[in-house]
Amino acid sequence: MPISISATNSRRSLGFTLLEVLVVVTLLALLASMVVPMMGRNTETEDLDFQAKHLKDVIQQLAENSMFRGELMALRLDDTRYQPQRYNIDDQVFEPIVGNDLFTEFELPTNYLLEWTLTEQDDPGQSSLNQVAANLVTTQNNVDKDDLPQLYFFPSGEATPVTLILRDGEKGDEVKLELDAVGRVDIPTDEDELDEDE
Repeated sequence: MPISISATNSRRSLGFTLLEVLVVVTLLALLASMVVPMMGRNTETEDLDFQAKHLKDVIQQLAENSMFRGELMALRLDDTRYQPQRYNIDDQVFEPIVGNDLFTEFELPTNYLLEWTLTEQDDPGQSSLNQVAANLVTTQNNVDKDDLPQLYFFPSGEATPVTLILRDGEKGDEVKLELDAVGRVDIPTDEDELDEDE
């Protein structure tokens, strides 16, 4: 005996109702309005705090690698980029570090600037670490001092003390990083600075 299908059941299986189509179109429009502004922009890497943390990680790893490997390492700074380097004893030059993704040259996002101020020596009669490293390279290899890195990390655990400021030129926001002479890097908060003032 053949089974008959009613007209209402066959009508339902043929397509969507107008209400269902409108709900789907509305949901797609909402989703598109959230996704389109984010396309072509990596919000995580354009965040100032993310950039400061990345720079802090690079500095800490350079300090640690210098001690563990027994190599003189450095960081070459520019207004819009920074590049970790190692001292090649055979060729007596600083060169980029290969084989480590963290130590590749890093370009800051558009409108970001990097500024730095080397911390003064307590004893003016004593040579700074930068002068020691610069003299080591320039006297042996006739290298122009402008081509040298600005921050040095020695196998003894010592480092160039410096204050770095990472600034978002568009928004005017900035983050300060401080590297001390024993290779510790810190990102002071507003509360830390208030405590120092008191």
